[in-house]
Amino acid sequence: MGNFSDKFPVASGSNLIEEIQACCDGSSYTVSSGTYTPESVTGKQTSTNSHAKITGSAITYTPPTDAKYVFYNFRFMINPQNNNEHSGHSSYKLHVGGTEVTAARKHFSTAYHSSYGHGIQLFDMGFVFDLTAATNDVANGKFSDWTDAREIKVTGRQYNTNYTVDWHANKWRDGGSTTSTSEWTRPMLTIKATK
Repeated sequence: MGNFSDKFPVASGSNLIEEIQACCDGSSYTVSSGTYTPESVTGKQTSTNSHAKITGSAITYTPPTDAKYVFYNFRFMINPQNNNEHSGHSSYKLHVGGTEVTAARKHFSTAYHSSYGHGIQLFDMGFVFDLTAATNDVANGKFSDWTDAREIKVTGRQYNTNYTVDWHANKWRDGGSTTSTSEWTRPMLTIKATK
C-alpha cells in the first residue's frame, strides 16, 4: 500500500508520532516503527463458552522509541443469533504480550425479547497504554519496558450456550434481513503512538 505518512503526514507540532488505520483485509502498512500487516478477515466468527481471539484484532506492534502512549482500538460488529440469543450477552478481554489488561474488560448486552432481536451493533474494544510507568502494571495498561514487538489482541466469549453471537456479521439490511446466513463485514483496527 505504500507509506501511510505519505498520504496523511503528521502535522508539525503534533504529539502524534504514527497512526495505522486498517481495514482487516491483509494489507500492509508502513509507518516509522516498521511495516505491519493486520489479519485478513474473510467471514463471520461464532462465539463459544470459552474466550477465543476475535479475528482481525491481533497485531504485533513495536512502539516508536519516543512514544509515551499507545492507543489501540478494534471496532467490530456483534450480531446476536436467534430466539433467546437476541440480547448478545457476551464478554471481552484485551491482552498485550499474552497478559490480560483487566482494566479494559467489557461486556455487551442489549434489551432482551424472546421474539424480536435487533441488537446488532458496532462495538469498540480500546485502551490507551502508558509507556512511561516506573514499573510494569500490565493489568492497568502501564509499561516500563515496552520497546519490543508485542501482540495486542481481543478475546471474546458468549455468556452461555443460550446467548450465541456472530462477530463480523450483519443480519439486517435495506428494509429486511439478509439471505439465509448473516452477511459478514470486515472489522477496523486503529493504532496511534503519541509523545
